[in-house]
Amino acid sequence: MLRFCRGVLIFGALAFGFSGSGQAQTLNGLGSALGSSLKGMLPDVSSANASNTGGLLSYCVQNSYLKGSTAKSLLSRLTGSGDVGTASSSYVSGTKGILETGNGDTFSLSTLKDKAKTRLCDAILEHAKSF
Repeated sequence: MLRFCRGVLIFGALAFGFSGSGQAQTLNGLGSALGSSLKGMLPDVSSANASNTGGLLSYCVQNSYLKGSTAKSLLSRLTGSGDVGTASSSYVSGTKGILETGNGDTFSLSTLKDKAKTRLCDAILEHAKSF
């Protein structure tokens, strides 16, 4: 359904044309709508356990998808708390960019482009704050 709606928006924009500053506003609005739809296509990180989340946080920091002291500080806190087993298979999977989504299912961040990886890493950072 979402793909159909985007197609209608794009078709409508092309079929009816643009003029002047209205063109820029319409294109910006279309870009915002398409960008926000990306969030709906990313996997839900809320099922990831503390160890997998810690590993993913490490992956995101090491690959520069998360920058700054917040992510590094949170990673240090998680790995030092004892709640995150850095030798566990969940943590090791996370360090390889593998999100455990529940019920034995996984999602590889390697399938995403950098912008989507950054958005997913932002979500992982927020989820890590819950531990």
